[in-house]
Amino acid sequence: VDAARALKQAGASAVDIADNPMARVRVSSMALAHFVQQETGLSTILHMTCRDRNLLALQSELLGAALLGVDGILALSGDPTAIGDFPAATSVNDVNVVGLVKIIASLNRGYDFSDRAIGARANFAIGVGVNLAARDMDKELDKLKERLDAGATFAMSQPVFSLEPVERFFERTSALGVKILPGLL
Repeated sequence: VDAARALKQAGASAVDIADNPMARVRVSSMALAHFVQQETGLSTILHMTCRDRNLLALQSELLGAALLGVDGILALSGDPTAIGDFPAATSVNDVNVVGLVKIIASLNRGYDFSDRAIGARANFAIGVGVNLAARDMDKELDKLKERLDAGATFAMSQPVFSLEPVERFFERTSALGVKILPGLL
């Protein structure tokens, strides 16, 4: 929360909240996102991974996020459990990132993933990860297009270390009309 306050003071309008990054146990990302929003007034982008939740839990967590006013979701597969604190833990992966984006888009229309009305619409901005410096740029662009077709509205990258790949990627995606948030380091 102190880091979020400092970022707000520096001019940030949102912060992302990772979901057990590097497959290491952290506090619930949804709880932290809500807490950061309450304490700082900043918007949050909640990372949601396919790795840790089945189809039922993904929808339940997303409905909880909507209830708590968390409206930015970054759909990710999640780091493999083998690299984390509990390498014997199993990954769930009932859906992949495209499936998760479809779930979120469905909730935004007021329906669960089985197409049953949920009584209200969620209002999520749906983000996906993108590799701005991918070796196979055509494959990366195909993945991005598939995710946009599923309902994604923005993309974020891992840190890049120079502007060259960012500029190249922006040139290749300008016609898509998608907002891309590059991670810079």
